[in-house]
Amino acid sequence: MKDFEYYFNILKKDISKICLGLNKGTGSEIEYKDLFQEASIKLFYLYNGNIPPIKNYLLTAIKHHLIDYIRKNSRKSPVK
Repeated sequence: MKDFEYYFNILKKDISKICLGLNKGTGSEIEYKDLFQEASIKLFYLYNGNIPPIKNYLLTAIKHHLIDYIRKNSRKSPVK
């Protein structure tokens, strides 16, 4: 778990930039904090302590996951 925290701290700034960009660029009502939390969870699932993570791969996978997450949550109709 210590290794995951180390890589999370390295990628935190880049993940934040992705979340901010997607939050502003999509016009979605999904908040930055929700996107950052979803990205952090995705990083945890992608992380494998047996091989060193590749930064570009992780960030690309997180970005694509967040785009799918926004699309899925934007399609849900509000409950009246």
